[in-house]
Amino acid sequence: MESKKKVGKKIKWLLLVMLLLLAANPFTLSAGLNDYSLKKFSSQLPNVPLPPNTIEADYDARVGGLIGNGDNCDFRAAITYETELSEEEIRSHYRGLMAQGARGNGKVEIKVLFKETKWAPGPDKRYYEIYILDEGYSSGFDIRCA
Repeated sequence: MESKKKVGKKIKWLLLVMLLLLAANPFTLSAGLNDYSLKKFSSQLPNVPLPPNTIEADYDARVGGLIGNGDNCDFRAAITYETELSEEEIRSHYRGLMAQGARGNGKVEIKVLFKETKWAPGPDKRYYEIYILDEGYSSGFDIRCA
């Protein structure tokens, strides 16, 4: 019969191995890789120079099956701003600006979306969003992308 000390040591090793296997499973690794890619991808937006008379109102970054259906992972980051500029002035400011793709390959366009609101921010103010979207990556085992 084994001593209690040896049994306790075996149980500790078994628990350690189980914990390592749980942490290194494909679901955890895929989600971690996609979260890292999203963080790198979305960190580019705050570095885009702002036009005058513009302040940040909201920020959002997501990874998952955002576009269409199927087994693919899409990355999207957006910042909403409040401004006094016209739509044409805003479009002109961002025209032609690009960002690095989510996994570092290729470039994506920085796009502008004007937002309709139910409340009035002011007589000469409007809300708009700049966003970057990179789509169609393999999901691996990340269930958010399924």
